[in-house]
Amino acid sequence: MVLANMNPNVVGVAELWYWTVLESYVLNGAQYERWILNGLASINLLPSRCILPYLDYPLSWTSDKVHSFTGRSNRSGVKVPKRRTGTALKLSELYIIYTPAHDPTYRRRPLHTWRSLQNKIAAVTGGARGIGLEVVRALAEAGATVALIYTSSKDAEETADKISKDTGSTVKAYKSDVRDKASITATINQIASEFGRLDICVANAGIAAHHDSLEYAEEDWHEMMKVNLDGAMWTAQAAGKIFKQQGPGAGSMIFTASVSALLVNIPQKQSAYNASKAAVVHLAKCLAVEWTEFARVNCISPGFIATDMLSVHPQEWRDTWFGLIPGKRLCDPAELKGAYVFLASDASSDMTGANLVIDGGYTLP
Repeated sequence: MVLANMNPNVVGVAELWYWTVLESYVLNGAQYERWILNGLASINLLPSRCILPYLDYPLSWTSDKVHSFTGRSNRSGVKVPKRRTGTALKLSELYIIYTPAHDPTYRRRPLHTWRSLQNKIAAVTGGARGIGLEVVRALAEAGATVALIYTSSKDAEETADKISKDTGSTVKAYKSDVRDKASITATINQIASEFGRLDICVANAGIAAHHDSLEYAEEDWHEMMKVNLDGAMWTAQAAGKIFKQQGPGAGSMIFTASVSALLVNIPQKQSAYNASKAAVVHLAKCLAVEWTEFARVNCISPGFIATDMLSVHPQEWRDTWFGLIPGKRLCDPAELKGAYVFLASDASSDMTGANLVIDGGYTLP
């Protein structure tokens, strides 16, 4: 198969792409052929972009219809006009997915460059304290320009200035309220406008509370959901629109969830918190499928972390937690930094819809 008339959004590519049959197979009574691109190593695309290396479609397809791929390709949202074997296909007719892994220069790059965030623009909600503060530090240390988004911190600007001085990266504080769709949308848009783009967004802002479910007040329930779930959604929605405008493979969306999304913590009563974090994990999976063409979407679910959110709990609770954690200790927030940099960088270029659990073995059977 010859692919001609290249998509104008793809540059530095030869005039024609040639596809050959890799294998034939039958699925649900229909005969399929798998085509693979010849000379894949010679592709020269924009940085961090490439064409999906194979296509599957029924031999009986005609040229006047469009059909989603089956299996993995269908989940990726890739579509192709139906053609008969050996006919030409315009790349402009394809919804193309790009990843860094098939860029010819990618495999020759040293490993440390995959993790670099040089020239990347990142935004982190809840960035003034706890896990969010360590995420801001981590991304700045990896070379990114970072927007520290906060709601009520009195020293956020000073914190941003100090991290900037310590790392040599630009770090700037922005006040916003993730509960308010208009507020966080305006902030994300402002960040992208000021820095020219947005490459990474971390929806980290969150709160926790402990109430008996039979006594849960309506306003307390709604507040938990507004911050933890609504805030995550509005942050992601604003960032996602920018990622899509920037083109294929443009963004990395990261949610801070919790092991509370996977199990019921004891002895504390956290029905609302647990439900909100479980919803965040599933939200991320949904967006990972929807956004395949322009962003990767992943979660990090920390276990018990030594932050101010845990310091107020009774010692008997802490003793219970230590008894359930194989390592008998809390995780230091700094121990999460590598995971966030990994998901933000090209090192995780084929990773989307994942939930990284970092809990010292707490969730093991």
